[in-house]
Amino acid sequence: MKTKSLFSLLIGLSIIHLAFTQELHQWHEPVMLTDSLSDNHDPCISTFNSITPAQSIMAWEKVINENTTAICIRELTEMPPTDTVLYEDNVHYLNPEIMKPYHGFPKSEVMYLLIYNRVEGEDHSLAYFEAYDDGTYSEPTEIASAIGDSLAFSAANEIGIAYSKQEEIRYAPLLEEKSKDLYFGEVQVVDTGNCFSPFLSMDYKLCWLKAVDDSMAIMHSAYSFYQDEWSEPEEVYRGQEITGFGGNKKGAFTSLIHWYEPAEPYSKVFYYGLLSGELHEMEIPENTAKSYPTVITYPMITTGFTIVDALIGFVVDSGDNPEIFANNQMYGSYPEINISNYAGMDTKPEMFLGEIGPYWMEILCTWESYRNGHWVIMKNYLYAALGSVEETESTAGDFKLHPNPMDHSATVSYELNNPGPVRISIYDQRGKIIKTLINEEKDSGHHQITWDRTSADGTDVPPGIYLIRFNTGSQSASKKLIVIH
Repeated sequence: MKTKSLFSLLIGLSIIHLAFTQELHQWHEPVMLTDSLSDNHDPCISTFNSITPAQSIMAWEKVINENTTAICIRELTEMPPTDTVLYEDNVHYLNPEIMKPYHGFPKSEVMYLLIYNRVEGEDHSLAYFEAYDDGTYSEPTEIASAIGDSLAFSAANEIGIAYSKQEEIRYAPLLEEKSKDLYFGEVQVVDTGNCFSPFLSMDYKLCWLKAVDDSMAIMHSAYSFYQDEWSEPEEVYRGQEITGFGGNKKGAFTSLIHWYEPAEPYSKVFYYGLLSGELHEMEIPENTAKSYPTVITYPMITTGFTIVDALIGFVVDSGDNPEIFANNQMYGSYPEINISNYAGMDTKPEMFLGEIGPYWMEILCTWESYRNGHWVIMKNYLYAALGSVEETESTAGDFKLHPNPMDHSATVSYELNNPGPVRISIYDQRGKIIKTLINEEKDSGHHQITWDRTSADGTDVPPGIYLIRFNTGSQSASKKLIVIH
């Protein structure tokens, strides 16, 4: 196992390309996602970018009373009323997880599966239902059951689920019958004895905790499609007390696990790369206690290579009220900022992927905040650049802008040596298309077109930096255009 200083090589390479794109990485104002009339816990968010417009759906636990817990669902784009999908008196529905089936399954009407635990007295079960495109749900189907508290669901990816039962780590693959119906196949036991809290990554790696003597070990196994089995468990880390163990199962590019160890005078926060085998320890400032780490990674495509960016969130408790802090990107290389900004208790941050645009990705951070005597779920978000969107050098069409900066209008001029298709589009700093000025066949020769500062709906765009993309089909170029006043 190698120990390095927070992907220093990747950071050094990427800073070259961040002068323009770092303007995207700004957290917004916190938003309350649930009411404050009852306690709300354990949110899970999944975003469906194949739907236009994209939809982010959140499932969470809602405490009805000390004997009853329901699971609720809410769409976060339009924020319609909450849909209580699982509720029975004297039953606890817990640990909701939204599972998007592998895109190769042709049963397209299944939007997602909701996996959960059901606890009624001593009876524990792991079950799921299917959610369809038309907003309806199937009847629940049981996956496993047990007497007592020996059964706990923990994680899912697009091809299966992992859970612990009787101190064993188990995996059940998601399969498809000839009738196109989905079901969970034969259970595979990955490890036995004192095992719990499995984490299943999107790239088919499984980690879990295992009590060994007087310490706690983090174990790891990888799935082989060729052999259709999990590799022999390997120990990747051992500590005295591991808390907040989890991983970026909603990550876009690579897999990390994270945890923290309470210690005096301050806790230590760790991250471990499942692909790189590298262990990272966060630098903890004096008089600051960090806990409950969360992390998400995404690709940043630059000229000639792809690097991995990451956003990190955690709780900071400096002796007053705990708050949620996050860096802007890249393993803390940017200043950590307070994204909760509340004079009460905030805890348990979690990072999720949101909507994906041409050059940007929405990152969501949720947490639990104590308000009006109850726990509510809060959200903040930012837009992270997926690529370098600065100007490109090209001889395509002798592409020019004038004036630049512009106030009320600007002229785009270009020269074509041969007849052909021409597309000129305008993008904002997030990579979102604002307007297409032209998309048609043009004769050879000199051409020009004027942009009057309006978007596709006819409204004026605000001052800022915009990207003008010129494409002839075989060649392309882009230039920044500054709008003032």
